[in-house]
Amino acid sequence: MLDADGQPEQINEVEKIFEVDLTTIEVEGFNSDNQRVVSKRPLSLKPKLDDTKQHYILDDAALGIQLLAGSRDELEEALYEELDFLWRHYVKEADDLLADDALALRRQLLETFEDSV
Repeated sequence: MLDADGQPEQINEVEKIFEVDLTTIEVEGFNSDNQRVVSKRPLSLKPKLDDTKQHYILDDAALGIQLLAGSRDELEEALYEELDFLWRHYVKEADDLLADDALALRRQLLETFEDSV
């Protein structure tokens, strides 16, 4: 329960106490289909915490990322899985199979990342 200033006043029914880590996630690259994909420019994503459900939230509208996880480790794992998925299904897909909004996402991904050589 929070007081009028939004500060914790009372804690009830606690199952687990852990430190909240909302430091920025710096994405330097990720693996996709046994190949390394690297950032062309720094990509910094700032996690948030949903105080009501105690979930970590990460979103990036430009890359179409919206993630929810129960821990910081789960959030980072989900992020790299999502980047792999986006790379395989938007960048590696044939142009004629993608709608205009998917092509725009592909352009954004290609502005941000590239296959490592």
